[in-house]
Amino acid sequence: MNLSSLKNKIERRNHYRNTQEEFQDIGNVIKDKRKKMNMTQDAISKGICSISYLSKIENNQIIPNEFFVKEIMERLEVDDLVVDKTINDLKTLRQLTYDIFYNRTDSIIQLYEEIKSINHNVVINVCKLGCLLNLKKQVKYHKSC
Repeated sequence: MNLSSLKNKIERRNHYRNTQEEFQDIGNVIKDKRKKMNMTQDAISKGICSISYLSKIENNQIIPNEFFVKEIMERLEVDDLVVDKTINDLKTLRQLTYDIFYNRTDSIIQLYEEIKSINHNVVINVCKLGCLLNLKKQVKYHKSC
């Protein structure tokens, strides 16, 4: 296995883990909301997916299809904007973490440009801070060389 194929394999594995983690929180939210509404898995899943599929989502055993998540959340009366915001915030945070870990300065700059105008969002503000601190560290490092 050459270095390029190893890098691709690692990136695919990281993507899978990130996707799994993004939806793991969704599974917990679905389960908690369903129980608060005193609804059965049968009532929530009817016409959307099987009961076993919903159970696997709630117990974090699978990475669910985004369509099913949105349909289930709608049935649970959770606003689409909340679901989309949560998923997008997690994607942004994970992207920044990945870029910092692999020292991908160009990607950090691009991410910052995409999120710099977003206000009143704690997760995004933390990401902006992370971008700026990392870029400042990069400038200091290059000046010392």
